[in-house]
Amino acid sequence: LYVGCSAGAIVAGESIETAFWKGWDDPAVVRDVDWSKQSNVRSMRLVQGYVFPHYEPAWAEVVTKRRKELPRPALLVCLEEGTAYTLEPPPE
Repeated sequence: LYVGCSAGAIVAGESIETAFWKGWDDPAVVRDVDWSKQSNVRSMRLVQGYVFPHYEPAWAEVVTKRRKELPRPALLVCLEEGTAYTLEPPPE
């Protein structure tokens, strides 16, 4: 069982790229890191896709535009406040 909220939800995806989409966080606070390199934004990959928390309709245009910047077409889970994303284990 893994439960992640906000940043904890983002790191469950393939990368932390979606954390920069809203402009809420300044990546420059971590010096000497090239955030454009995939190896620097790789995440836990519990979800085979990307997670965008705190979604609301006001972010629809940003999500539509920025999802095209992801390294490959993939699942993008947009989580509204008070919602969850669940995965079932694969059948044995």
